[in-house]
Amino acid sequence: MVAAVILLTHSTVDSARLRIIVDLLNSVNIPNVSLVLSPTASFTNGNLDWFKGKTITHSSQFELESIAAGIEGLDIGIPGGVLIWAEGAEMISSQRVASLLHEFLKSPNEITLPSRAGARVLPVIFPLWVVDELRSGSPQTSLQKFLQLHPERVAEVPLDEHDFVIQSSQITASESGIMDDGR
Repeated sequence: MVAAVILLTHSTVDSARLRIIVDLLNSVNIPNVSLVLSPTASFTNGNLDWFKGKTITHSSQFELESIAAGIEGLDIGIPGGVLIWAEGAEMISSQRVASLLHEFLKSPNEITLPSRAGARVLPVIFPLWVVDELRSGSPQTSLQKFLQLHPERVAEVPLDEHDFVIQSSQITASESGIMDDGR
């Protein structure tokens, strides 16, 4: 089982888009989700009354510090790994998130992330050794730099254009990628 941390670092958060992401995670059996919010966060398209997980207010110039704060906020601990989704990341279909989870479970000691046309994209799944490393110190670096420090421990899952749903600004509940239509 995998838990999830969603990084919301912008000052304005689209709660409708956030709900789609949380619903997508729940649809692939990831119910343990925490949100890391900017201290100045405000919401459009509603509020967070529907969210049942923990919300953590955290401000850092280093992504990994914010991720570590989100990990500490998870409700039931870390059973096998942590999926990290950041605000502004393109939406991938629930079928592709499930494929990413499947690949992670085949190699649970590797950092698993999708790639698109040779470029790494989110979400990324961290194994327990990364979680332990984040908890043991003050991770003052970016996610990209961290991945560069551990190239031999990264497993990329190639995705193509059909694995991505429409741009986040155009997402509606019916077009969210939660459907299992093969995309």
